[in-house]
Amino acid sequence: MDKLPNIWMTFLATTAIEALTVLAAFAGILADIFGFSEAAATSYAFALTSLKVTGALMIVLALHSLTVATLEMRASPRTPLP
Repeated sequence: MDKLPNIWMTFLATTAIEALTVLAAFAGILADIFGFSEAAATSYAFALTSLKVTGALMIVLALHSLTVATLEMRASPRTPLP
């Protein structure tokens, strides 16, 4: 159970990156509406990059959770079947 804070920190990091992704996409839409094409392209590029980072962090979170669960299962004493 000592690995639990790492899982929560990864979850909070992915949530923060997702919030930045939404803000970047919204800023890109607004820049596109008002005619700032370079700013819109930059915002869209940032949104795509942060989506990739979020996906990578989610994969790390899933692998970490599986590893911790496997180690805990191996460490727990097995009870014999009746």
